[in-house]
Amino acid sequence: MNNKDNKKLAQNELLKYKLRLAALEVMRLRLQKLEDEEVQRQYEETAAAAELTRIALESLPAREQQVLDRFYINRESGHVDRLCEELGYETSNVYRMKNRALGHFAEVLFGPQP
Repeated sequence: MNNKDNKKLAQNELLKYKLRLAALEVMRLRLQKLEDEEVQRQYEETAAAAELTRIALESLPAREQQVLDRFYINRESGHVDRLCEELGYETSNVYRMKNRALGHFAEVLFGPQP
């Protein structure tokens, strides 16, 4: 797999992170009410994926975490302008930082590319 593919996979992991956390809560509640092996299996898989994303994010510098969070996890209208203001960067620099952070995140998840 090449670096571009890994970045796309990493981007998808970030986009799914918040959804996975919500799904874990729903599955946890379902497990409390009934013993269901399929729900248990789904819970464990989702928890493992969310944990990998959390660990990979936490390994990045705080600014890179902030940028990835705003672009992929907690994206709101005006996120780029808000990041420009908070970081003191031009729009093009914010996008470069996002691409660099996504590359670092992909390297943590999938290992460095030759």
